[in-house]
Amino acid sequence: MIIDTEKIKALLDDTSITAYKIAKISGMTAAAVGYQRKINDIERMQLSTAVALYKAYQVLKGDKDNKNSFNLLSSPWIPVLTTEGTKEVSVSDLFKNASEYRQLAGDSEPQNLAMLRFLLAILQTVYQGRQPKTLINKGFNKSLFDYLTANESKFEFQGDNNFLNIGVDSFNSLVSEDDKIYPGKKTGSVEIRQIDRRISESKNSPALFSSRSEKYKDTATISELVRWLITYQGYAGVTDKVKLTQYKDKSISSGWLFKIDPVYIQGKNLFDTLVLNMFFDDKPQRPIWEWKLTDYIDQLTTFPDNTAQLYTLPARLFHIEWNQGEPTIYAAGLPAPAFNEDDFLDPFATPYKDKQGVLKLKYKSLNDFRDEIVYSFKDILVDNPTRIIAGLSNYYRVLPSDYDLTITNTTYISDGKPASQTPAAEYSKAFDVTIDTLSDDKKKGLLLAISDTANAMLSSFTLLVKNIESIKHNGDIKPYIEKATFPLNEKVATTINRWFNFGLPSDWNNQLADVFTNYANDNVLPQLSVPRVVQYRNDEYPHNAFEMMGLFQSQINKACEQVNQAL
Repeated sequence: MIIDTEKIKALLDDTSITAYKIAKISGMTAAAVGYQRKINDIERMQLSTAVALYKAYQVLKGDKDNKNSFNLLSSPWIPVLTTEGTKEVSVSDLFKNASEYRQLAGDSEPQNLAMLRFLLAILQTVYQGRQPKTLINKGFNKSLFDYLTANESKFEFQGDNNFLNIGVDSFNSLVSEDDKIYPGKKTGSVEIRQIDRRISESKNSPALFSSRSEKYKDTATISELVRWLITYQGYAGVTDKVKLTQYKDKSISSGWLFKIDPVYIQGKNLFDTLVLNMFFDDKPQRPIWEWKLTDYIDQLTTFPDNTAQLYTLPARLFHIEWNQGEPTIYAAGLPAPAFNEDDFLDPFATPYKDKQGVLKLKYKSLNDFRDEIVYSFKDILVDNPTRIIAGLSNYYRVLPSDYDLTITNTTYISDGKPASQTPAAEYSKAFDVTIDTLSDDKKKGLLLAISDTANAMLSSFTLLVKNIESIKHNGDIKPYIEKATFPLNEKVATTINRWFNFGLPSDWNNQLADVFTNYANDNVLPQLSVPRVVQYRNDEYPHNAFEMMGLFQSQINKACEQVNQAL
C-alpha cells in the first residue's frame, strides 16, 4: 500500500467527519483519532496509525486510484534536518531554503547519498562550466529556478515517461512479447520490500531481520517510494529477470553506487554541502530527464561523459500500475556501461591503480565493513582522493580557516554473490576536520602521522590476536580477529575524532598507545590463563603466549618512538 500523507491530513482536518465515524472504519478508538487531530503531526505518526487512517480516507472520501499529481519539484518528499527536527520538503523548497537546513535526513545514509547526487545533477546542469566556489557566498540565483519551472513536467511522478516511472506503452515497446505489461499481470514486478533497501527482500530471499514487520513490508508513503526508487537505481541487485529486447544478450547491471566507494563532504548546512560537492565540468550536461527515452536506450552501453548523466545513471526502467492505492511496480533491467581508465571519472568515486598501473575504481566489500575512516587518511587525502576531496583546495582561500567539514564515506555493501548482488550491510563513517587542517601542510602532515601510527598499532594488535586465536582454535580464525578488533577500531576512531574537535594533545602518540595497550590488557591478557594457551610452546620466537604479549607491547613502544623521532 502507498500512503498519501496529504490525504490523511485532509481527513483529520475535515471536521464534518466525526472522530467516531473515522474510528469505526479505521479500527482506532475515537479518542485516538481525536488525539491525532489535536497534535496534527503527520510526519511523526506511527506507521500502523497512518495505514488505518489512510484506509479510512479511501472509504470516506472515495479516493481509490492514488493518481493525483505528485511533482518532485513542488511536492514534499525530501527529509531534511532543521533546528526543530525533521520535515519533508520539495526540490524547489530545498533549493530556496538550503542554508536553513542542516542536512538531508532520509531513511538511511546511502539514501541521503543517492538524493544528494540527484540534487547535484540539477545543479551541475544549471551551472555547467561555472566554478562552484563562486556560489558559496552568493547562493543559488534565478537561473536555477527558471530551469525548474521550464522542466516541471519532467518531474511529474505520476505522469507518462517520467524518468522514474515510464508509460506502459513505452515500457512494452522495449521488452519482449512475454514481458509486456497487461491488466492484472504480476510477473516481472518488484515489491516495495525489495526496493526499500532497509528490507531488500525478494520473492525467494526473505529478510529475517527486517526493520518492518511482515504486515507493513509493502507499505510506504509516496514520498518514501520516490526516495527508494531513486536509491534503488544506485543500489539495484541483479535478481530482476526482464531485459530490454535491444540488450537481450547483455547482463543486467547492478547499481552504479555499489561500484565506486563514495567519499564526499558535508558542510555546516545543506547549501554548503551541495556547493562543496559540485564539480567543475564544462561539458554539456545531460541528466536522464533531458533525454528522449529511445535515444537514451540506444546509448546505454556508452559510458557517460558528463557529471549530471553519471549521477542519474539508472539500473532499471520502471512502470507503476495503480489499483485502489496499491502499486504494481514493473521493472526492466538495464545493461551497465563498462568503466575504462580513459572514461569520465565519477567525482564521488575512489580511484586507484592496479599493479599494471591501470586506473580502477575501489568498491566496498563485506571485508571492509568494520573499517574506520581514520585508518584511511593517506588514501583519502593524498594517494587516491575522490575528485570532490581533491577539489577542496579551491575553497582554502574562500572559507574561514576554522570552517568545519565532515569527510563522509557511506554506501551499501553488496553481498558479493554474482546471482544477487543485493545490499548485505550499510556502511557509514565520517570524520570532522577544519579547512585549516587540510590547507596547512604541517597540520595535514600531523593528521597523516596519526593515521599511520594508528595503522601500525592496529597491525601489531591484529598480529597478537591472530597468534592467540591460532592457539585456541583450529581452522578459520578470521571471525575471531574481526570480533576482537571491531570495538577497538571504534575506540580509536572516537578518540582521534575527539582530538580534532576539542584539541590535539601534545603526547597524542602515548595516549593512542594507551588505547591499544589498555584494550589488549582488558580483552586479550585474560585469555593467557586458558590452559591450552598457557601450555603452548613454539620453537621460534615468540615461544609462548606471554612472549606474544611482550612482542605486541614492544611494537607499540616502537611506533611511539618513531613518532618522537619524526617530531
